[in-house]
Amino acid sequence: GRVGMFSFQLNKNATSGEGGLLVTDDEELYWRMNAAHDLGVPWRGAAPEDQPAQYLWGTGRRMSELCAAVANVQLGKVPAIVEHMRGSNHRIQAALADLPNVTFRRLIDPEGDTGPFIVAILPDESAALAVVEKLHAADVEGAWRVADYGLHIYYNVPQLVAKTPLSPAGNPWSLPENADSLQDYNKGARPVSDDLFGRSVIVAIPSRLTGEQETQLTEILRKALS
Repeated sequence: GRVGMFSFQLNKNATSGEGGLLVTDDEELYWRMNAAHDLGVPWRGAAPEDQPAQYLWGTGRRMSELCAAVANVQLGKVPAIVEHMRGSNHRIQAALADLPNVTFRRLIDPEGDTGPFIVAILPDESAALAVVEKLHAADVEGAWRVADYGLHIYYNVPQLVAKTPLSPAGNPWSLPENADSLQDYNKGARPVSDDLFGRSVIVAIPSRLTGEQETQLTEILRKALS
């Protein structure tokens, strides 16, 4: 892609509370994005750029300067954050590798994974529900069945399921360009994925676990998954 997008929302690897970051090596696209996120005019320093070809209708979605200042510092911490989180994740999974009837998510790019979650795949949905119940009883708040993981799952997005339009014209559902790509977003539309969602448990791995906390979490997970 021509643009990379990163979120600094509160539960991301590096956070500033809100806001995000766009990266591109396309200078023209950069200035168009600069214009779109503000008042529709690209700014260089303290003055608007005098290039009418780049003028747009802006959306006023500027990140606050306070959030940006925090994010600027956080970016320098990303290597340490990733190192801690990935290390905890790998050690915990290695300690649980002998559990029967439990598999862990296969990573397509292990070197690119930052380790914020462990995803355990159980034999069936009832087993996954029981694991989540045990983890919550042990005060592990960052644990969910993937199927219940909010708006990350297609059928949990009401406006997607109902195909709520963006405008009275019915966009994007009514666009002729989308006629061949309209899909059903009700639960059951993707049975293979739905099966995995239903029997998988996701557990958040904080970036600053101590050795003692790692051991405690490992013990809790072993009891819940056994």
